[in-house]
Amino acid sequence: GLVIGMSNTQAARAAGYSAGDPAVVKAIAHKLAHNPKVLAAIREAADLALRSKGLAAINVLGEILEDPCAENKDRLRAAAEILNRSGFGPQSEHTVKVEHVEKTDQEKVASIVRMARQLGLDPRKLLGQAGVDPATITDAEFTEITPSSEGAPR
Repeated sequence: GLVIGMSNTQAARAAGYSAGDPAVVKAIAHKLAHNPKVLAAIREAADLALRSKGLAAINVLGEILEDPCAENKDRLRAAAEILNRSGFGPQSEHTVKVEHVEKTDQEKVASIVRMARQLGLDPRKLLGQAGVDPATITDAEFTEITPSSEGAPR
């Protein structure tokens, strides 16, 4: 069962882990306390323990609600809790406004480059040529040379 108030080391010993050296048990306890499977089992046991108390909690609320000697504020609070949990709680309405902003391709690329740099990523790996800043490209002229038979290596 689930026992509240034990240290990790006490819980490991209660689960049957023992070693001559207390430091070894403490290390095992630490490892177990961070094991996802152990944490899932603890959550499952806690959930089961809480759910098993649900009917008792409902009964307590009912007793407070129906007790003519209880203070009105307590009876009102019990009534509100019962109503909220039985589908008769206050209704709320939410309005969400979505505004679409069209961006040019250049603005989209700039946003991706900015976010990539914030995340420590190389924007060129994400965007290829689209991620290359045109200001870093050097413009040059060239003349194409065709190989001639004169002076060509043999």
